[in-house]
Amino acid sequence: MGSYVFFVGGSGSKMLEATLHAAAAGVLRHPGAAIRAVIVDLDQTGGNLKRAESLTALYGDMRACVSAAQAEAEEETDIGFSADFALYRLTAVEEQAMGGILRSTGMGNDREIARALYTDYELEMSYKKGFYGHPNVGAHFFASELPRLPAEHSFSEVIEEIRRELVKGGQPRILLAGSIFGGTGASAIPSIARYIRNLTDENPNPDARRAVGGGAIIGAMLLLPYFATTKGDGVIEASQFEPKAKAALEYYAREGVGYGENKVFNPIYMVGSQDKVVYDYCTGGQDQNNAAHLVDWLGAQAVSHFLTTNPGAYNPQEQDGHYLFNLDLTAPNAEGKTFLTWDSFPDMAVRSGFARLLRAAYVLATSYGYPMVKDLTGKQSIFRTQDAVTRRYFRKVRSDEEREEAVLRFRTAGRYFTEFVRWLTELIVTLPPPYLRSNPGEGYAVGGAGGWRVDVPSNELVDGALLALLYKYYLEMPDGRYDAQKPLGGDASQEDVKTLVGGLNGEYTFDAINRSVVAQTSDSVSGSTCFETFLSSLLYACSVQ
Repeated sequence: MGSYVFFVGGSGSKMLEATLHAAAAGVLRHPGAAIRAVIVDLDQTGGNLKRAESLTALYGDMRACVSAAQAEAEEETDIGFSADFALYRLTAVEEQAMGGILRSTGMGNDREIARALYTDYELEMSYKKGFYGHPNVGAHFFASELPRLPAEHSFSEVIEEIRRELVKGGQPRILLAGSIFGGTGASAIPSIARYIRNLTDENPNPDARRAVGGGAIIGAMLLLPYFATTKGDGVIEASQFEPKAKAALEYYAREGVGYGENKVFNPIYMVGSQDKVVYDYCTGGQDQNNAAHLVDWLGAQAVSHFLTTNPGAYNPQEQDGHYLFNLDLTAPNAEGKTFLTWDSFPDMAVRSGFARLLRAAYVLATSYGYPMVKDLTGKQSIFRTQDAVTRRYFRKVRSDEEREEAVLRFRTAGRYFTEFVRWLTELIVTLPPPYLRSNPGEGYAVGGAGGWRVDVPSNELVDGALLALLYKYYLEMPDGRYDAQKPLGGDASQEDVKTLVGGLNGEYTFDAINRSVVAQTSDSVSGSTCFETFLSSLLYACSVQ
């Protein structure tokens, strides 16, 4: 049974980013065949799209390291990175305005009909950066253009995979994830779902073709309004987000979920926020690089729920229907705050998995990264710092080629943890004020070259002061190079790892991590496997029970 997730629009790209981190944390566990991740966004230069594409490749490199070590291990341990992803795209189409598409379908020949359905602006607007909050334009685009995509198009390849599985009687799981208050997500999600539902076999005789799309399990992960924007040129109006979302939900209610002959979706997941974060106004392109948000995180958990619940056989009686993600917040305090804690999440794996990644990033920054890479490049006395771990894992790395290979793998880890720490920090910074201990404008401020600055608020998930220092450390690290800057120090020490993650007891110390890392290796570690074994041992040692 194949697994397919269509990440639609800019919000979809942000959810792909969160899904990859969830897979790295082990919250999304999907061993076996790769998840087909399909980016659907005509804005090929979008900042969030580029971030998601880059992270997909980086996740694959990290997974290769962990998988190599797991294959050599005597027993499998849960250290994340089990899910594999294959990336496809619907991003490149011939740029065309609505007027051109209408003419190609015959409707545009009647100017009065065209102007009755679309404004002059909509008839002439370019799709180069999406649909600018005009789902009526996007809906016609997808309905008319999907059937005309060439067979060699990346999107067509995915659809053909789905068709082949359906023809064989399979039940592929297909999730479409994006927002319903903009343009691309609101138009593409229902259009692609219907397109798949209407798939047939490829009988040469059109009159004898058999409908197969009904066998697919199709879900939707709908993001409701969770942000507003600063004032712009009026092309996109944030004041229309709520009315657009209401209209979209009325549409989904009419379509039916999990019942009726004309049903399109099996389950529908919904996530939104009444406390809106404010993003800078942008109509697309590289400047559309919105910070991570809690709804992305919850959306990733919905992806996991859809793909992994009853993996052997989908149970429509149990799984069809609507899902509204709620958080179990603390009771209001005297100030009316309802804190977000690790216990707020329905899946206990959230804390253990994300804490493992954050602790590993911290230990590499304070203790292991700099001296190990320096040793491997021969730029300091060999094994001078943390010599027990270095000797255990890297003493058989002798040739220059093996040393270079180990250093490159360290750089992969440095790049991944840079992205993870940045993503988690953005998520903490954009949390609604009632979820935080500090008030707006308060927090732990850090900044750096280029004038960037971030205020990490006090919260219940992580130590805000330590996260701010860790964020600055990784953001200033050039291309994942731990050897390019001294270990994280100053107001942070390696022993602070025990207080980094909220709600942990005193057993989670650096000494405990160090002893665990040393104890796990074997005398057979050598050559190219040294870093893979070290990384897997570190992730295991940083695990939270």
